Amino acid sequence: MKGIIAADLHIRADRPRCRIDENWEVTQREMVEELVSIANKYKCELFLDGDIFDSPNCPARFIVMMIEELSKIDTKVYFIAGNHEIPYHSMDNVENSSIGIFMSMAKEHTKIVNGMSKYGQWSHFNSEIKGKETGLLFMHRLVFENIKSMPPNTQAITAQDLLSEYPNIKYIFLGDNHGSFFYKKNNRYVINPGCTIRQSVDEQSYKPSVFFVDTDKEIIEKIFLSDDAKMVEDSYIIERDMKENRISAFVEKLRNNESVNLDFLENIENGLLTNKKLSKDTVKMIRYLCEEKEEK
Repeated sequence: MKGIIAADLHIRADRPRCRIDENWEVTQREMVEELVSIANKYKCELFLDGDIFDSPNCPARFIVMMIEELSKIDTKVYFIAGNHEIPYHSMDNVENSSIGIFMSMAKEHTKIVNGMSKYGQWSHFNSEIKGKETGLLFMHRLVFENIKSMPPNTQAITAQDLLSEYPNIKYIFLGDNHGSFFYKKNNRYVINPGCTIRQSVDEQSYKPSVFFVDTDKEIIEKIFLSDDAKMVEDSYIIERDMKENRISAFVEKLRNNESVNLDFLENIENGLLTNKKLSKDTVKMIRYLCEEKEEK
């Protein structure tokens, strides 16, 4: 097998709060174009290891976009479904979901293939493993490189745990964990490409990537994607923290039995009395507007 391993595209209509892209839809299309371009450059196939879509109900135009862009590959695209896009994490409910529609549309395109049966074993998230035993396994499962990299209270396993679970597999290709890693032990490999585009503030310093893998020559090469870190900012977190601080201060006043006035007009009047920088005309106008509001 020779291919580009990618996962966790998380195509979505709503722009993540941390992104400031002028056109989020264009940004995502360009990301898919880049994946196809890399596969064409390396003259190999593209493997998508789950979570193509961010939810089971992605708008139809994004499904069409994926078909349009992936069809431009010179070879073929193989894919499996991840936990975010499968309704209630069960393939029994997949028919009317975004990934289900994508699967149906892919049947009409010879370049886009559901599953990895040509190359080895594979499974959609939370589903049984299918395919022939070739030493290659594709799956969408939360795995970390080691215990140190695993967040606390996380239901996951390590790369070594996974190799122990499948002793006859030489290459395991993963999705789900948005952090990229490549683990090797006794000439066996676990490859997790990570996400292809930053969608949260904690991914700001992370560089999205994919892996080029040639199993015949045992070549594994990490390829960084061009997602711009400047399109991610944390201003909304600062605004949220400021709001929470104001609420905390208000609650603290209540706890200390301080005088807290909830009357809007009275608060304005108190503000006019304490603010000495306002002109007499400004004060007069504000009071006039308040009187009008009170009459209404």
